[in-house]
Amino acid sequence: MKKFIVRGFVFFLIVMCLYSVVIYGTSKIKYNDKYTIFNQIVNNPVKRGGATFIKFYEATHLKKPVDILVIGSSRAFRSFDPDVFEKNNLHIHLLATSSQTPVNTYYLLKEYLLKIRPKMVIFDVHLGLLNSNGIECFYDLCTNIPVSKELFEMALDIDQANTYSICYAALINQADTPIYKGYTYKVPKGYRKGFLVDYKTDTTLGKKKIDTTWIKKDLTPQEIKNLKHIDNIASFVRSHNVPILFTKQPVLSREKLLSNKKIHEIANKYRIKYLDLNKFRKDLNFSHDFYDQNHLNTYGAEKISEIIIKEIQNSNFIY
Repeated sequence: MKKFIVRGFVFFLIVMCLYSVVIYGTSKIKYNDKYTIFNQIVNNPVKRGGATFIKFYEATHLKKPVDILVIGSSRAFRSFDPDVFEKNNLHIHLLATSSQTPVNTYYLLKEYLLKIRPKMVIFDVHLGLLNSNGIECFYDLCTNIPVSKELFEMALDIDQANTYSICYAALINQADTPIYKGYTYKVPKGYRKGFLVDYKTDTTLGKKKIDTTWIKKDLTPQEIKNLKHIDNIASFVRSHNVPILFTKQPVLSREKLLSNKKIHEIANKYRIKYLDLNKFRKDLNFSHDFYDQNHLNTYGAEKISEIIIKEIQNSNFIY
């Protein structure tokens, strides 16, 4: 029995060594100008750089305290304009990323909340992503942030075959070359503190009135899992005595009523304000303030940021 265990352990070490060599080699050899062979094998279209890389780099090299940490999906990084907040003496930083689900958000907060130590957190809810397992966002994070215990925990929670390979590949590559080694800070065009500056006016929406139709259906297992993580997010932030505000951005597409009701229940459980900004859609112009049916452009972001600031002031969150 002892020999069997020893041989099994040796075999495991040999396999892991070979696996590591294959992953390292395929992640260094270019498939084309944009991607490596490893990217093609695991179907990961993300390459290092861009807004995700910059916002997390900035988060680990902050030069002054953060009043508000914004977390969430692309709706968040198109809706919170730092310049509008700065005019009101509020310093914000956005760690929102594309397709970021509550599963992703929870582990990001576990890692970055105490590093940044904001005076308050704004968690922007995207109902449409509650049916997503978070793997798309995980690809982006593994490529553009340092590997950590929380990133491995995220991989285990998502529990997809590719998440383990991608996370392990990131670990191997960052052991060889730390992600921030030799990096020279340069602000990309159209970027500011996690916010994506884009004045595009989308005239293809063809909307004459707001679509206020609600879809009522049973919750899926994935929605239930993400709702559980919203509960975890609320509990975690509250446990560190940091005020938190839930927001939901105004959209022109349909939303799911049942999941929205559950989020209200979580907010009430922890005595958190849930600000549904759809009630301000009447103040927005369909063809001028929206990038598409699910995202604001910068004109819309200015208006919504001002509304949120008034809510923060009226609720005495950090004043």
